[in-house]
Amino acid sequence: MKTVKSVLENAENTLYTAELGLKMYQDSSSSKDKMAGLRNLIVFGRAVTNVLQNLKNLVVNFEGWYNPKVEEMGKDAILKHFYQMRSEVLKEGDIKFASSVQFNNFNSMEFEKKIESIRPPNAKSFFIGDELGGSGWNIENEDGTIEKFYININEHLDVELNYKIELYNNKLDLPTKDIPEAGIYYIEYLKNLLNEAKNTFL
Repeated sequence: MKTVKSVLENAENTLYTAELGLKMYQDSSSSKDKMAGLRNLIVFGRAVTNVLQNLKNLVVNFEGWYNPKVEEMGKDAILKHFYQMRSEVLKEGDIKFASSVQFNNFNSMEFEKKIESIRPPNAKSFFIGDELGGSGWNIENEDGTIEKFYININEHLDVELNYKIELYNNKLDLPTKDIPEAGIYYIEYLKNLLNEAKNTFL
């Protein structure tokens, strides 16, 4: 049986999972792990408000408290963007973001020579900074399908490559596109929302 206390505890646990997602994004050196962390931040961050709505049938005047919050979140570009990304993740399994690649100590002729020296069999083309931030070779299988063969470009080619991922939304004017900064803002908002719910309904 749901109680006010159990609902708030569930919301707190859900928020903790979202925080772990942000930490995973910040701490991981793997592009795939970063994307997994970002997905957890997006999905479980949104789930915090879903859990809080379970208070509707347990307390008096929940909508009087919550409806202004919904309006407030709808006017905040960062919060609205996270909400929209959650729909993208659940419906398409994908996240739209902007990316850029910066080279240091780059010599195009030397780069091409070194690329050729480590070309694996059946390699068709070399790619740099794919959707996961990785670089490597496109390998053609016997059936004509293409598989990606990733390499550590900094280690193999003596080139310093900085790959940057940022939030992207062509309809919202985001005050920051930096994912960790926006993620911290999102988590802090949810923490304050949850604390206010505790103070109001417990």
